[in-house]
Amino acid sequence: MNSDEIKNSLEKLGYTPKDFGDHWRMKALYRGGSNPSSIKVYKNSGVWHDHGQGGVPMPLVKLAELTLQTKDPKVLSEYAPTNQSPEERYVPKETVDMEKTYPKECLNRLFPNYSFYNKRGISEATQKLYQCGLAGNGQMYQRIVFPIYNSNGEIVGFSGRKINDDNAAPKWKHIGTRNKWVYPAFVPQEKTVDTLIEEKKEVILVESIGDSLALTDEGYGNNLVTFGLDCSPALLNYLCSKELDKIIIAPNNDEGKPRNHGKISAMKNYMKLCQFFDLERLSVQLPWENDFGEMKQKGTSFKEWHQPPQASLGQKLHDYKEFCLANRNCFQEKKLQKFLKKIDDLGFSD
Repeated sequence: MNSDEIKNSLEKLGYTPKDFGDHWRMKALYRGGSNPSSIKVYKNSGVWHDHGQGGVPMPLVKLAELTLQTKDPKVLSEYAPTNQSPEERYVPKETVDMEKTYPKECLNRLFPNYSFYNKRGISEATQKLYQCGLAGNGQMYQRIVFPIYNSNGEIVGFSGRKINDDNAAPKWKHIGTRNKWVYPAFVPQEKTVDTLIEEKKEVILVESIGDSLALTDEGYGNNLVTFGLDCSPALLNYLCSKELDKIIIAPNNDEGKPRNHGKISAMKNYMKLCQFFDLERLSVQLPWENDFGEMKQKGTSFKEWHQPPQASLGQKLHDYKEFCLANRNCFQEKKLQKFLKKIDDLGFSD
């Protein structure tokens, strides 16, 4: 079967596949699932797996069997081949893309100097959770270095914050393929952030590691760093693999400037995420100061920020719509129109 035939079969079964490049994602209709991205189906093979059921790869015919609740080969053959080889039936055909990894012994070269973030109100205990330290030489010289781990517990990169803000060097420097990072989800500790997110069914998306440190120090360790203003494909895939009740989009707050670029980026990510998550699960909640590090230093209440007075979904969408229209030239018109139509289709038009 080619990708068009696979997509047609999925649609015949009642599914609404959403495009993710080399695969589609959709709700697990066969079990009444509500997460719009639980099932992942590879375009080049029809092999699928359900994150909510352990992620075991299975052939397309098995999805038809579960959905239609029949094992009749004549019926199933209308949706998928019933005579595939074991390899064709169960193994996704993917190109292996190997990330460079680094030995954990390299962390021994970092000095356990925590004074830089101590001065910003971040405890030594929190910094130790992130395994950070000061580099005394090399590419990250005079930077607080944070190792980046993947889901296999391997170090695949580093992010470094300079400690001298007087020089002209960029504040942050990164080594590794940043758009593949899901950080700090897999940093080894007694309870990983990945586990914490699964338990709380909530994640806070922040712009930088400094924001992440501040949130963790205040008891909100269920956060992930976007390393900029956009939600990467790797981060989006990670979010779609989880059963989440709430995703808080919280980049820096540029209120007071001619344009609030933080909120503009938040709305762009909101538009992206609303293609895969129900709107009631998404929220734009910028920090009450410029960023969470500043909130930490000024003693602003993180609890009050996290639990603001609840506005109705209709009121939130009205506010988001008004903001987007007021900053229309900052958004791609096609994406903006699609977002506005989604709001109108839900009955929240003016």
